[in-house]
Amino acid sequence: MESQVEGLPFNTIKSLFGISHSKTAILKAEAEERIPRAHRVKIGDTGREQRIWDFGQVALIGERYGFLKHPEKPTVVTIFSTKGGILKSTLALNIARTHALHNIKTVVVDLDPQGDSSKNLGLDLSEDSFEDLDEVDKKLEAIGGLFDVKTGRVSLNDILQPTDLPTLQFIPANSELVPLMELIGTEVRREYWIKENVIEPLKALGYELIILDLAPSWSLYTSNALAASNLLVSPLECKIAHYRNIREFTRYLDGFIKKMGIGNQLQTLFVPVKTSATRKLSMQIKQFYHNAVPGCSHGSIRESVTGEEAVANRVSVLEYSQKSTLAEEVKELMIEINSKMATKAKERQVQ
Repeated sequence: MESQVEGLPFNTIKSLFGISHSKTAILKAEAEERIPRAHRVKIGDTGREQRIWDFGQVALIGERYGFLKHPEKPTVVTIFSTKGGILKSTLALNIARTHALHNIKTVVVDLDPQGDSSKNLGLDLSEDSFEDLDEVDKKLEAIGGLFDVKTGRVSLNDILQPTDLPTLQFIPANSELVPLMELIGTEVRREYWIKENVIEPLKALGYELIILDLAPSWSLYTSNALAASNLLVSPLECKIAHYRNIREFTRYLDGFIKKMGIGNQLQTLFVPVKTSATRKLSMQIKQFYHNAVPGCSHGSIRESVTGEEAVANRVSVLEYSQKSTLAEEVKELMIEINSKMATKAKERQVQ
């Protein structure tokens, strides 16, 4: 029996990237080697074959025909809000995978001890995955984290974890993020430890997009991340609790940016999330954000079971449900985020 190839068929790729070209045009590009040649996979016992492009090939197709551009220079994006449970790690997953699928070399640094981004990107530490505690200890020892880098036990390259996308890796969160913050706190340039010891080495490794996912509280990690970032993406829940706190949050954020002198470096993008078209209050809060919050995104992200299912499957919404209304919203947001990076035109134009 032939082994199955992990990847995507033409129709899914076409929907994923919004390709307007016909299948004939794509197959011609394949024959002329302007895009990678697909693997041929047999369909059951019919004798028919289906073209499947593996994820590395899909990224090359996304680079050529997709809707996102490469950053002109390495870009650092921080995902942060002081409220939990509002799609912070979901946004990190979607930004990371969508850009990686456009052949943009991407890495996620999980700075939230809860580790949702690490889990979403493929780190499996569930009880069902282990036979006994010794196996757990061996897995945890093998993973490592930023604390191990700080103490000199391993290099940064040693703790990078792979995903199913060749252009996407991540640095996992673990329980040692707490003692690491205590160690960083003793440094003279403690607000710049991540920039100097994580961000700059990642740039040197060739990463074009570096995403920092923070815990929902102000901490030394927050200061470090914002001091190193080019763009802050902050989800705003369209519910009363977040509506009440938005002025205080933006006031504190503005004061921090001024104190650190990073106003010329850091852009902000506030994203209304968990909107509900059937609830008048939700729509009013969303409209308030759009009208009153500087740097608010053009679109918003609705509350949706589809989004939860995509995360459960560890994929972006655009991979999971290309034709859904949620996918349209996510695509619009991805384009807006990408446009806020210093992007360059594609080197290879569509033919």
